[in-house]
Amino acid sequence: DLATVPVIRIWVTSDRVCMIVHVWDASDEMPIRQQAGPGDDGGRGLMIIEALSADWGTYRKAEGGKVVWAMITSADK
Repeated sequence: DLATVPVIRIWVTSDRVCMIVHVWDASDEMPIRQQAGPGDDGGRGLMIIEALSADWGTYRKAEGGKVVWAMITSADK
């Protein structure tokens, strides 16, 4: 039942040196980094993650959906 599936789940882990933000959604379609033009409504998500994080990646969950994660350190700007 779609009414019981959350739109997204977010969880954060930290070791006091870096923080990793994980975002899950129910789509099995893996994100693709795109070059969005000035008039485009979408396609900037992974570019923003890449610009603001020390590292990032994606993986599929066995129970369905996917996760995009980003590592943020105190040196990131």
